[in-house]
Amino acid sequence: SGVYEDLHAVFFTDSQTGLTVGSSGTILLTTDGGTTWRLQQSHTSSNLNAMCFLDSRNATVVGDGGTLLQSYNGGLTWIPVASRTPANLRSVAATSERTRIVVGDAGVIIREAFQEEDWKLQSSGTSTNLESVYFFGANHGVSVGRNGMILWTKDEGLTWENRTKGLFTTLNSVASADCNFLTAVGNSGLILHSSDGGGTWNSRPSGTSQHLYGVTFT
Repeated sequence: SGVYEDLHAVFFTDSQTGLTVGSSGTILLTTDGGTTWRLQQSHTSSNLNAMCFLDSRNATVVGDGGTLLQSYNGGLTWIPVASRTPANLRSVAATSERTRIVVGDAGVIIREAFQEEDWKLQSSGTSTNLESVYFFGANHGVSVGRNGMILWTKDEGLTWENRTKGLFTTLNSVASADCNFLTAVGNSGLILHSSDGGGTWNSRPSGTSQHLYGVTFT
């Protein structure tokens, strides 16, 4: 890659074009399927933690200290945007209606509706660090975090309900196979499963006590 920084997330928009982000403001772009990578100007030295794409051109990157970057040309150039929070931002997701939701430390949730170009703080009802957010369909989403925190939204991230199961283990990632079946994973091998779109959760044996940091479905 040509850099020695930690890399935290990667995303490809097609078989050839992809981006990865990491510590100290690192953004790398490939246009040959990952064979070579070029360092892009991020205009920040903050750690960058996650990204999402609305389409092949419109992208959002989030990071520490409230860092929020947007690109309108597939990651070639990046523009710093006011996030309205100094919190470390951990995860970003987009709904099918192209609304973007960002979650982070101290229960921070910020939201930008499509074409509004204005990020707004939303009430999460918690001060617990949120590690991951995932949307399925136009309106439904789940965010998970420290101390087993699970938040659920049915209105595209405007309001959030606490669906915490009473566990105190950090949840690191959440994803869905379809609009009903979701899986969250976390520390000490914790796996939680929901079969009603995130309303209720039950634990599943993982066969490991190792920390689990990511989950995805094909």
